[in-house]
Amino acid sequence: MKHFILTSLLFALFCTISLAQTSGIKGKVKTVKGKGLPAVTVSVIKDGIEVKQEETNEKGEFFIEGLDEGIYGFTFEKDGFNSGSLKRMQLLKNQIRNLGDNLVLKVSDSSIYVILRASVFDQDGLAVRGAKVEISKVSDNKRITTLYTNDAGEVSVRLPDQNATFRFTTYFPNAEPVSGETTVEGAGMYSKSLTIKISKPKKNESPQ
Repeated sequence: MKHFILTSLLFALFCTISLAQTSGIKGKVKTVKGKGLPAVTVSVIKDGIEVKQEETNEKGEFFIEGLDEGIYGFTFEKDGFNSGSLKRMQLLKNQIRNLGDNLVLKVSDSSIYVILRASVFDQDGLAVRGAKVEISKVSDNKRITTLYTNDAGEVSVRLPDQNATFRFTTYFPNAEPVSGETTVEGAGMYSKSLTIKISKPKKNESPQ
């Protein structure tokens, strides 16, 4: 019995020493208004691999221990909020690093707005820059806005939360107009791809 007690004490002492030789992090995640944000998933990344994951408590606080010495990255994610990250943070041996209480997550636009996005491609699958895109609401045939695609062939617009069907119509020189519709059901991001066929000028035949 004495031998069992002694073994147990030695094992407990070994575990205590092992934990004391590991590192960790702590901090607090807040909203823009400074309120602690609970249930935020805090992921610990090392060499591109997630090694630990915890959630913040009701006050937005987190404490993660049992990490080895090294370089880490951290991500912070919660539904309805934009994700955040910290990269290349060094942890020393036996160090509990405080990441502070200024880790702020902003409410995601897609959780409170309808975001419409359209992408325009040509018949070869290439993005079309400078294409005119008209966005209208189908129910009243009312044009909401007219935009021109960027270098990635995309346009986007942010609208109030609603349920409706929207029509995208794109125009481009030497191409027939193309339309497409998408139905939205509340806040979120909705995308539509439009493919246009651009008539390419024929090359002059080489002289004989």
